[in-house]
Amino acid sequence: MVLGSTGEAVHLSNKERFNVLSAVRKAFDDEGFKEYPIIAGTAAQNIEEVIEQLKSAKEAGCQWVFVLCPGILRGRVRSREL
Repeated sequence: MVLGSTGEAVHLSNKERFNVLSAVRKAFDDEGFKEYPIIAGTAAQNIEEVIEQLKSAKEAGCQWVFVLCPGILRGRVRSREL
């Protein structure tokens, strides 16, 4: 998992996120771990930005993504759904 969910990644631009993910992919590839899966964390307050992050993660070489729902939705989720 790269860029997690609620850490410093929220302070990165989408270009910076791409650079981090690409660098991790390159480091794994250079060390012989070409098939090692990378999970990219995505989070934003609007769907268009999340979609951009999803596309960028794929382009950077990530195989999976973790999508964090915006905090404003927290009140709408019942405890049994958590």
